[in-house]
Amino acid sequence: MLDKLKAAFMASRWAGATPLAIEEPFTLTVAGRVIRGRLDAVLADPDRPGHQVVVDWKTSAPNTADPLQLSVYRLAWAGATGADPDLVRAVFHHVGANQTVEAAPLLSMAELEEVLGGDPAGSDKV
Repeated sequence: MLDKLKAAFMASRWAGATPLAIEEPFTLTVAGRVIRGRLDAVLADPDRPGHQVVVDWKTSAPNTADPLQLSVYRLAWAGATGADPDLVRAVFHHVGANQTVEAAPLLSMAELEEVLGGDPAGSDKV
C-alpha cells in the first residue's frame, strides 16, 4: 500500500514542487478557541509564482474532506510566517485518485471567527 501511495505521489503535479515546510506544527486562535494541528506540506506554488500553497495529503476519496480545514491551514501558515493570506492558498490532494481539490473562496479570519464564533466555554454572552 505504501509503495502504491509513493508511486501515486511521484505521478502527481506536486512531486516537483519546492517544499517550504513539511509536517509543520501550528497553533491558531480563532474566536477564543485554540486550534492545534500539523500542516502536511507547504510548497512554493507551481501555478502562481511568488505564492505559497498548503497541501493536505489525503488517502480518502475526493470530496470527502471538510473544506473549512483549508481556511484554517491557510490562516495558520500566513499567521506563523507573516505571509499575506492573499498569497497563500490551500488544497487537498487525494493521492490515490491523483486529484487536487481546492475550496474557494477560503475564509478570512473574520469569516472564520463568525463560523466558529460563540463562547468556547459554551456560555455565549448576550
